[in-house]
Amino acid sequence: MIYYSTSTKGFYNSEINKVIPEDAKEMTDELHADLFDKQSNVSGKIVFPEDGGLPTFEANVVDTMEQLRYIRNQKLAETDYLANSDRPEMSKKQKDYRQALRDLTKTASPKIDDDGSLINVTWPTKPKE
Repeated sequence: MIYYSTSTKGFYNSEINKVIPEDAKEMTDELHADLFDKQSNVSGKIVFPEDGGLPTFEANVVDTMEQLRYIRNQKLAETDYLANSDRPEMSKKQKDYRQALRDLTKTASPKIDDDGSLINVTWPTKPKE
């Protein structure tokens, strides 16, 4: 059986996972496959829990700040190697870019368009190394 947990926003398979959160709701294989397919093939959308605890992929339930953080974290991860201790000092432009990404959660007012994509966010330009 496949389960979805609202608290962890994660999927669990009873054949694989020994521990399944108490709030996990059983879902059909068809719903799981549909969500997985949509998440893999449609950019800018994230699976979120709906009322009742099962996941959905509808744009009107997307938490815009959570989606902003998700994309922002991906962009930060792309430059994490610059912060490694075995690299020379990061340039000021690189530091400013990473700080601007972190500041987005305080300055941006993200919205979701009809296609479920994040809009109304001005992403900082990634500097060349």
